[in-house]
Amino acid sequence: MIDPIIITGVPRSRTSMTTGILNLCGLQLGDVIGPTPNNKKGQFENRDIIEKIEKKHLKLHKFDPMGQYPLPIKLPIDAGRKYVVLNILKKQGVNFNKPWGFKDSKSILSFNSWVNAFPYSTWIIVNRKKEDIARSCELTAFMRKRKDWFNFIDEYRNRFEALKKVHDKVYEINTDDIVNFKFDSLKDMVSNLGLIWDEEKIREFVDPNLTRLK
Repeated sequence: MIDPIIITGVPRSRTSMTTGILNLCGLQLGDVIGPTPNNKKGQFENRDIIEKIEKKHLKLHKFDPMGQYPLPIKLPIDAGRKYVVLNILKKQGVNFNKPWGFKDSKSILSFNSWVNAFPYSTWIIVNRKKEDIARSCELTAFMRKRKDWFNFIDEYRNRFEALKKVHDKVYEINTDDIVNFKFDSLKDMVSNLGLIWDEEKIREFVDPNLTRLK
């Protein structure tokens, strides 16, 4: 069995777009949430993982299950996480001998539990300009609990730095490059992850008219 690829980033960093591209390249995601008003091409989140693992763990320790406010500094390790994840995805038909993973911004809030469960996991941190993330948060209805968006972004980015100090299998992807069809770093990452690059499908999937505005 290989460990998962975990896609995370500050909310509204285009994690859905990035995960959709990886899915086109062969990354197994299980049963995911499809198109929504905020993500026209698909949200690409596994609802069972989010509801039964991530939100449940945040609620248990009295933090916001939406990952907005308040945010934990360091959550206790969720010791049974590995088996819950594997059981969920096994029922959804995931083959653990081929690349598989999941996406959620909130994953970084309990990265110690994920690294404990899957020490050989690969993490992808999705980046975008700070001011564009803040603007997108302001325009998005479910981003309701915060108004200090620059501080919010910094809080998430501090956790990315904490992850990189304890885990060495971390990629960082700039989504401004992707929406401008600059694919070199993304293509290299896809190859390193054992996925299959399909530029024609990816160019069709990436819609700069949607992704630049949100």
